[in-house]
Amino acid sequence: MRSKKFKPMASHESTNPDTIPFIPEEIMYNVFLRLTVRDLSRCKGVCNSWRSIISSSHFIKTHLSKSSNDPHFTQHRLLSSYTPFNSDLQLKSCSIYSLLNEPHNIEALELEYPDTITYVVGYCNGLICLTGRGNYVFFWNPSTRNSRKLPMLDTITRRYKHITYGFCYNELADDFKVFAVATTDWKHEMSVYSSKSDSWRLIGDFVSYKLPSGGYLGNGAMHWLVTPNLQLKDVPQRFPYIISLDVIRDTFREVMLPNCGEAIMTWSVGTFCENLCVLRKMSLDARVELWVMRDCGDQDSWIKLFTIPHMDRLNRSLYVTPTPICTSVNGDIMLLVDSTIVLYDTKDNTFRDLLNNRSCLSSKVYTYVESLVSPSL
Repeated sequence: MRSKKFKPMASHESTNPDTIPFIPEEIMYNVFLRLTVRDLSRCKGVCNSWRSIISSSHFIKTHLSKSSNDPHFTQHRLLSSYTPFNSDLQLKSCSIYSLLNEPHNIEALELEYPDTITYVVGYCNGLICLTGRGNYVFFWNPSTRNSRKLPMLDTITRRYKHITYGFCYNELADDFKVFAVATTDWKHEMSVYSSKSDSWRLIGDFVSYKLPSGGYLGNGAMHWLVTPNLQLKDVPQRFPYIISLDVIRDTFREVMLPNCGEAIMTWSVGTFCENLCVLRKMSLDARVELWVMRDCGDQDSWIKLFTIPHMDRLNRSLYVTPTPICTSVNGDIMLLVDSTIVLYDTKDNTFRDLLNNRSCLSSKVYTYVESLVSPSL
C-alpha cells in the first residue's frame, strides 16, 4: 500500500486565521494560562476567538492567580526606584526567577513610566500605583505599558502641604482603593478612592497618630508603624505600635507589636507572603527577627518565622535592617540589605550576594506579578 502524500501548505496560508485547525476552547484556555504576558499579547492578534478568550475578565483573573501562586516565581519581578542627583525618578525591573537561578546573567531593565512620576505607592493584584507632581495618582501596568490617571483629589490638596498614599485591593468587591493621608502638623485627614465609583470620599480625621509615608498591605488591611502624639493630653505613652486600616470597612484599629522582652535597636514593618510582618533588630547581638501575623488584629497570632544572625553589612549603620522579599522553594530567604539583593540559606546560616548595584537599587523594593489587568477598570 502506497503512503498517502500531502500537499505542503503555502506560506501565505500558514498565517491565515481561517486555516487554523479547530481546537476546543477549554484546551486553548489551559494552554494560554501557561503563557507569559508578552506571548499572550501576541496571541491576541492571531484571531478573534483567541482575543476573546485572552481578553475575558475571567481569564485575566485566573492567569494572574496562577502566576501569583507559582512557587518558582517565573512571572514575578522586582521593581526598584532610584532618583539620581538633579534628575527624574528612574524605575528598573529584574526577574526574581533569574535572580534565584541565573544570578550571573541578571539584567535590570529601565522601565518607561507615564507622566512625571515622583513616587511608587505600591503593587496590588496586577497593578502598580504611582504618584506624580501635583499629587496626581496613576494606575500602571508595566507589563502592558498601559496606565490611567485617577481623578484629582483637589478637596484636600489646597489645605495640606504633605500627602502620603496607600494602595490596596478589596477582593470581595473587586475594587481597587487608594488611601490618601493629608497631614498638617499632627492632624491627619484620610480620603479613599474607589475604582468602582471612580471617585474620592472623605473617611475622617484622626489626630493621635503620627503616620509615616506609605503603608503596607497584608492580611486584608493597610498597616503603618506609628508613634503616639505625645503633644496631646490623655494619649498614653507607650511603645511604637501599628495602625491597621480595614480595606473593606474603612475602619481603624490598633495592633500591638510582638512582645520579646529584649532591648530592641530598630523596628520596621512590611509584608511577607501576603502577611503583615515586622522585623526587629536586637541591640545585644545585632540579630534580626522576622515575625508575621497570621490573623489580622489578633495579638496572639504573631509567629516568629526565622532569625537572621549577625551579618557584617548590617553593622555599616545601626539602622540598616534587611527587607524580606520572598522565600524560594527550598526555604532560602531573598533579602534586600542596604543596596544588595542577598540570598540567606536558613539551613547553614550563610549569605550569598545575588545583585549589587547601587545605581539601580534603592533602600526599598517592590515585587509585582506580570499580568493583563487593565488600569482602565
